[in-house]
Amino acid sequence: MARLLDQDFARLETFLAGYTLAECLTSNSRKQIIKKGHKYCLTALQLWAIADQLAKTEVLIISSTTLKSASPQFDQLSECFSDITSSFFSAIHGLYKPANMSLRSAIETFTRSLAGLYSAEAASTTSIYRLFEVASGCEPFSGLAKPHYDLLHQQYSELCKYTHSVTLAHMVRSHAMSNFPKQEIEPMRVWSRHYEATIRSIASILLYANKALYLRASPQSQDVYEEVIQKEVRLFVLGAPS
Repeated sequence: MARLLDQDFARLETFLAGYTLAECLTSNSRKQIIKKGHKYCLTALQLWAIADQLAKTEVLIISSTTLKSASPQFDQLSECFSDITSSFFSAIHGLYKPANMSLRSAIETFTRSLAGLYSAEAASTTSIYRLFEVASGCEPFSGLAKPHYDLLHQQYSELCKYTHSVTLAHMVRSHAMSNFPKQEIEPMRVWSRHYEATIRSIASILLYANKALYLRASPQSQDVYEEVIQKEVRLFVLGAPS
């Protein structure tokens, strides 16, 4: 038994020493998907950078309530963007199921963060179904933000299928690390569609909740936002008449 462990660990060392993502950009189709994913990931991280700065040096308002940096809700919002980054990194490695599961986690922590500012039940409930039900009545997810919240909820429902391995299409069926990194185009396309829709909705909800997240960004960052958000969201933050 010890000999088998040693032999297999030696193979693992060889595998890790030679592990590379160099081939992930050799296909133009994969490169375009990764490039688009990078655009959405950078948008999310730019938003988080402004939110983090406001919370720690000034004040971060979410609709009509202050989100304090020393609060569970702020930690949850932080984790949301961590999940978004993890999802992108996992997808590059061909870990599409973990990528989708991280994205699902991002939606849950985001929803709990903002809803928890307005509802003690949203902050404490262990039922995800109840969380979304309560959140739908909270200020950050109402008004102009409601269509984006509905789309976010829809994305969560779709991503749950990966967590629960609902069909063969939601399963990985890979039993060896040597199968990675995977470079499958179709699962990456599916992940990309979820990724884009999720980040667009999160960005829109946050910008409706606080225009400063756009206005305090550098012109270069605003250019990145405009690659992702819809025209009506941009016009809102700029104060254009509806």
